[in-house]
Amino acid sequence: MNNHHLYSAYFAMLFLVGMSTAATFAHAEEQQKSNSQTKMSIVGENLFLLGTFDHFTAKNAIAILEQNPDISRIVLTANPGSINDIETLRLGRYIRKRELDTHLIEGGVATSGGVSLLLAGNNRTVGDNAFLGVHSWAECSRDDHGKLDCIPATAFAKDDQAHDLHRVYIKEMLGDDSFYWFSIYSAAHNSIHWLVTEEMIQYQVVNSELQQTLDIPFAKAFEREYELTCHNCPKH
Repeated sequence: MNNHHLYSAYFAMLFLVGMSTAATFAHAEEQQKSNSQTKMSIVGENLFLLGTFDHFTAKNAIAILEQNPDISRIVLTANPGSINDIETLRLGRYIRKRELDTHLIEGGVATSGGVSLLLAGNNRTVGDNAFLGVHSWAECSRDDHGKLDCIPATAFAKDDQAHDLHRVYIKEMLGDDSFYWFSIYSAAHNSIHWLVTEEMIQYQVVNSELQQTLDIPFAKAFEREYELTCHNCPKH
């Protein structure tokens, strides 16, 4: 579940492979000038995403994918979630429509909306020593005195439409909505549950294996984002 509902390696030059060109790479960089918190880099058939998914992420990523049809995989690195669930799920549905794969980099971390985007992959893989975190959402508002009052997802009846944004998406991606119900009961909206391998397999969060090792194109930026996202990750 995503942050909207919470409150609402290679460090080297990147060479564009195949049909990609220096001009295409420049376009990918240009797409990020919309003040997006999400950093994007093309490496061969991979589009790497780093950071929070925001109002511009889907638009920018889809534009890059449209202009680079050889991209076959979305690679998550350190992705703490989403501040615009509707746009993040729109990107997820686009990824599924394009039959792209998704992968969480070795030693990476994805939580909340990051997990939602991983689910969009046709083949979904996770590298060694990587973390996936899920939690509930909540509808929050402030009273006249500024006090925050939150109603957790688990307080809504199962047939309440409040569940539909994420429940329907997960059902589309995985074939049923069991992972949605597992997620909202796994941890409160202000906490997190780190998935173990058995849970990833049971709920088909991961359905394949990637034999190759992918190197992170923005190592220093990754390190900073990882520290912010994975400050409470379990020890390996």
